Amino acid sequence: MAAEHVKQDSKIYFMFTKPQRVTTAMHSLEGLLKGIAIDGEISTGEVDTLKIWLEDNQDVLEHDPFQELKTLIDGALEDGRIDEDEKQDILWFCDKFTTSDNYYSAIISDIQRLHGILGGIISDNIIDKKELDGLRSWLDEH
Repeated sequence: MAAEHVKQDSKIYFMFTKPQRVTTAMHSLEGLLKGIAIDGEISTGEVDTLKIWLEDNQDVLEHDPFQELKTLIDGALEDGRIDEDEKQDILWFCDKFTTSDNYYSAIISDIQRLHGILGGIISDNIIDKKELDGLRSWLDEH
């Protein structure tokens, strides 16, 4: 009963926190996708991590235009894997909501992306040299 009250209460205040939630969700998704694909392969565990992201960000995804993002991700996950085109389509969508980022500074945005990348890398419980090289490359760029 108390959990339902908190959930209803958070919906009331969603409009006040929407910019922050959207920006955080898009940065973490962008990082997550880059992290799970950093070695050029996407495993079942990594796909499961993306499904968890969907669940965790349901409050953002139930509002327009993010329902379209949910449709994109669901479509990409239908076959249990994400190909390069599907990944790029999702990243394009994320970019549309993070490019003119007035809410967060560049440093905070990159930290959110890094958090997603690290989550993607560890999502299959295997860290290989290709993933470490990809992480090093991203860190060198940022």
